Amino acid sequence: MDGRERCVFYARYSNPRQRRASIEDQNRNCQEAADEKGWRRLPEYDPADEAKTGVTLLDRSGIQELVAVANQKPRPFDIILIDDTSRLGRNVGDVCKLVDKFDYAGVKLYFVTDELMSGNESFREAFIAKASADEQFSRKLGKRVRRGRIGRFNAGYNPGGICFGYRNVKEFDYTKKGPYGEPGLKGMKEVIDTEESQVVLRMFHAADEGKSDREICLMLKELGISPPQPTHKRAQPSWSKGAVRTILTNQRYLGIRVYGKTKEIRNPDTGKKERIDLPQSEWRIGERNLDLQIVPDDLFERVQEMRKHKSGDIGVQQLGGMTRTEASRKYLFSGLLRCGLCGGKLNVRTTKPTRYGCVEYSEAGLVYEQLHHLPGVTRAAIHLCAESETPR
Repeated sequence: MDGRERCVFYARYSNPRQRRASIEDQNRNCQEAADEKGWRRLPEYDPADEAKTGVTLLDRSGIQELVAVANQKPRPFDIILIDDTSRLGRNVGDVCKLVDKFDYAGVKLYFVTDELMSGNESFREAFIAKASADEQFSRKLGKRVRRGRIGRFNAGYNPGGICFGYRNVKEFDYTKKGPYGEPGLKGMKEVIDTEESQVVLRMFHAADEGKSDREICLMLKELGISPPQPTHKRAQPSWSKGAVRTILTNQRYLGIRVYGKTKEIRNPDTGKKERIDLPQSEWRIGERNLDLQIVPDDLFERVQEMRKHKSGDIGVQQLGGMTRTEASRKYLFSGLLRCGLCGGKLNVRTTKPTRYGCVEYSEAGLVYEQLHHLPGVTRAAIHLCAESETPR
């Protein structure tokens, strides 16, 4: 039996735009170190986390799998090789806990670039110092990205995503070199999209005629107009009242550019980024550009006034679980239920008595023909999806 210590490799990269070869590069460095140390690699245990952030351990199946295997009896390997400490993670609390878990399992960690081996007398102090620097790098990177976006916004470029009704056009700096042989990129200039801008105008005119958000959704569906973003957890891509509301209240269609209305923060419980609204005092408002105006001032103002008059008919606010508002707290399943047939949300439709109905049917106008293609769907089931309501 080979008496050499057994080792496995762990690799990770965070950004989806990074090359898949990043994993191969990390493993190559680890292989060179293993050969130099005389360790025997067991590639069947090598996990990797691709396009996974290092600031949380949640949703990182590779490292979780490695912890589970390390605790097997008998222990299948002795050492885990990692290219550098930042690949293990960029959260001091998380990575220190991982080190303790592997130490408890009797498995050592060796960080190739840093030449750090757990179990050595000086390891803990050096590791914490390096892990702290890794975490600070991540925090500073986020600030630098935001600073850069503000700079692009101030220069007249679009620092964010695409707004329905517009499209982004690259503007190059031919004095600089960019990736893949392209010139350097100055930024993304926003221009009006001819087809989508006509849809926006049609929506505003419909609202000006008194049509509700739901009626506008149905109108767009009948016209075969695709929603601005793909809909998740739904049987068919469809417009929602929320999307219509967002468009009908967006000042960008007046040529007014605003940046910083929201920001993303990571939920420590789920590990996912969530968008939160920022106070108006923190918004950055650019100079009005009439070349980017799609909706006339008078039409926009009439629609806003009409929406204010209708705002008293909002109904029950839908926030789920422990985050429910007082208005919705008495409704046990508010914001939590989904239709088992089409995937749409089940919201409170009536309050006396309390009944839940399928949003996909009531808001998006899902009809029989669009449900018939689903496996196992009968006309009776469609009637149940569309019309039946469940008392509290």
